Parts: sequence; structure tokens; C-alpha cells
Amino acid sequence: MNDCVILDIDGVLADYRIGLLWWINVHYPILRSVCYEHLKRTDTWLSSETMGVTLREWLDILEKFRMSGGKLTIPAFSRAADLTQLVHEDKKKIILITSRPIDIYSNIYRDTLEWLKANRIVYDLLLWSKYKSDIIYKLRLIDGCCFAVDDELNHVRDYVSLGIKTFWLDHYDKSTNLKSPNLIRVNNLEEIINQLGVYA
Repeated sequence: MNDCVILDIDGVLADYRIGLLWWINVHYPILRSVCYEHLKRTDTWLSSETMGVTLREWLDILEKFRMSGGKLTIPAFSRAADLTQLVHEDKKKIILITSRPIDIYSNIYRDTLEWLKANRIVYDLLLWSKYKSDIIYKLRLIDGCCFAVDDELNHVRDYVSLGIKTFWLDHYDKSTNLKSPNLIRVNNLEEIINQLGVYA
């Protein structure tokens, strides 16, 4: 597929962190004070440690969030729909690759499609994989890829290693010093939109 753009969903188009915090705030009143502390900040990832619960309790929270349709309530990042619309208008194919656990939770597929529609996200192909670089290679998307956007460092490293220009939407890992001519480190989607004329 020539002239395509690869986008992640959670952490790139969808503000997973805020969505999960608000869902926990509603469904677990005992954790409200912790949620409010996290809502005051933008630089902490959510985990059992940062939420002050056991790993078993955290996995239970995540399972209930996923099974109850919690992903439908995640807000889109500002300019998420605008980014996909701009790419679409530039005649490039939009490929969404997500590692959402569709193989474990049967409702995730439907919830994801409904979320994309509700948030006016334009796309041409939706792929599901925990190993994004593998699927990109197997589908021969490397040479035709204009750029990729991801927030997880492991996927960013893989894209850069494949020679793909990559926007790293860096929410939490300000200390990592990753340098490459193919890497553009950004704080939000607005910065990507402002640079599209240069890198697209």
C-alpha cells in the first residue's frame, strides 16, 4: 500500500489515561482521591503501583473497564479527528494499528468501531497486533509509509529501526534520550499537524 500513514489508537488518538481515570473515579469510590491526584498531573502512567493497589486488584479493574464498555467513554485527544481528516485530504491511506486485546475481550472490536465513528476518526484499515513492526513488515507497508505515530517507546524504536519516519507522542518518558534522523519527538497532535507539511 503506497502513501500510507500508521497511527496508534490508545495514547495517540484516544486519551486512554484520562478515560480510565474517570471510569475508575465513577466505579471505585474508594480510589477517588488517588484519581484526583493523577488528574492534576499529566506525566504519570497508571499502574498498580501508582494507583496504590495490588496487582490482582489492578488487573480486576482493567478487566471490568474493558468488559463493561469502558473504552467507549475514553475521550479523543484534541485534534485527533483533524489529524486523520488532514491525512485523508492529502490522499494518503490511514492505517490504524492497535494492541487492544481483541483476542481476550469479544466486545473490544465493536467498542473500538463505535468509538472511532463517534469521534469522527477517518481511517482506511484497522489492524490488531501486539507486534506492530511484524504486521507492518508482513503486509509490506514499510516502503510506502510516509510516517507513523505511536506513544509506546518499544513500538517507536521498532518503527525507527525499520526506517519509518516516526512521531513519538511522548507523554511520560521525558528522560529517555532517543535520537534518530527518523524520529520526531512531540508532546501533542497539534505539533504533528504543524509539521505535516515538512514530513508528510
